[in-house]
Amino acid sequence: MRRQLNSRLASLFAATSLMLVGTGCSNHKDKATFAFANTQTKFFEYGETRRIGIVTSGVAEIFFTVPEGWSAAEGGSSYFVVTAPDAQDAQAELSGTLGIKAVSAYDELDTLRYTIGVEIKPAIDLSAAATANSYIVTRPDVRYKFKATVKGNGTESIDPFDAALVWKSSTQLIDYVDYFDGYVYFNTVSKTENGAARLREGNAVIAVRDAEENILWSWHIWSTDYTPDPDERFMSRNLGAMSESNATDLDKLRSFGLYYQWGRKDPFIYADAYDHTKDHDMFYQSSQYRVAYVTVVETGAETGTAAYAAAHPLSFIVGTEKGSYDWLQSPDTALWGPVKTVNDPCPAGWRVPSAADFTAMTPTGAAFDYGTMFATPDSGDQYWAAAGRRSYYNGILTNSTVAAGRTPDCYGLYWTTDAEGADSRAFHFDAAGHGVQPHHRAAGLSVRCVRE
Repeated sequence: MRRQLNSRLASLFAATSLMLVGTGCSNHKDKATFAFANTQTKFFEYGETRRIGIVTSGVAEIFFTVPEGWSAAEGGSSYFVVTAPDAQDAQAELSGTLGIKAVSAYDELDTLRYTIGVEIKPAIDLSAAATANSYIVTRPDVRYKFKATVKGNGTESIDPFDAALVWKSSTQLIDYVDYFDGYVYFNTVSKTENGAARLREGNAVIAVRDAEENILWSWHIWSTDYTPDPDERFMSRNLGAMSESNATDLDKLRSFGLYYQWGRKDPFIYADAYDHTKDHDMFYQSSQYRVAYVTVVETGAETGTAAYAAAHPLSFIVGTEKGSYDWLQSPDTALWGPVKTVNDPCPAGWRVPSAADFTAMTPTGAAFDYGTMFATPDSGDQYWAAAGRRSYYNGILTNSTVAAGRTPDCYGLYWTTDAEGADSRAFHFDAAGHGVQPHHRAAGLSVRCVRE
């Protein structure tokens, strides 16, 4: 059963990101126009009321057609409201199509018709226990949400206008990104293996923006079948990694994870091949699969600030020799620390390790092949990938080449929270040895989180 609702609307004017073209039956020189601000399917909790953004001109009357149990009504000057049925409504339809017929103010024969999908799909709150700059998602075809009115792990509030996908590592990873009532929402996407739905693994960054589309803050989404062991001190894989092994060439690449400049929360993508013969600086944006690339900018009065970095999560800020290859113009050693900071990139309950966390690292004697095994404090034997780095002066991924005899030259570099002079300390290892040493802060290194 479907119901039709009527609502009188005045002429409305607002900015929109997508205009749908409608045709009428009249030859009148003035035409009514109507568009949705966003044509994606709208997902609801049971009983939830949401605004649907629109822009109209010359519309005298609007008729809504809704699925059983749903309702739609005039809202404000640039939206209407839709209410989903309660969970107790046994006759309600859980999904369907909301139809709109807009009648022209110039000629009643001139009508515009549009549809948008609506569906009840309750979301899992990733921030229910605590907010963070990174969230792990492990289930396919699930709606997730997280609180987006505070910055990362802190308490500083923000007032977003909308949400947008900054990048994702593959076209089919997450979709239906939305902002509503203080939360960012998104769906994970499945793949079919042996007749069963499986999670697509990868990484993405979602941002919230103001009305002028300036980024206020952004979050890393780590889509993985990995669940950290609560009894281990260190995670058993790098932040953003999809493997913890070098058993195959694909495992080597998937074990690298993401790269971080010291003190920044925003990740940068891995190479296109485990031997770093080709950079993979390509990301995918939006449902139209637009391509985005890492932008390399040199630190300066405008670009060398924490505020610029937060507003430009795709900008890798390289240093200068004069500035000791720090991405900041004015060094700030408080961006990361032994107590979790607002810029810490690790998920809730985890943090960037200090140099002291690495003091008891002991190689197990396993063969070195783009990584090796270490007896890791309170974590047992773990594989550590030699993922190289992004250069502190040009942003290029660097490690060994595929030339004969060069494999032992590859190295692992993992940030700690400790500062040392103009640099910060990093856990370094290669085939010859390991230890903690200073490294320039503009470099992009691996992060292996430890439990708080």
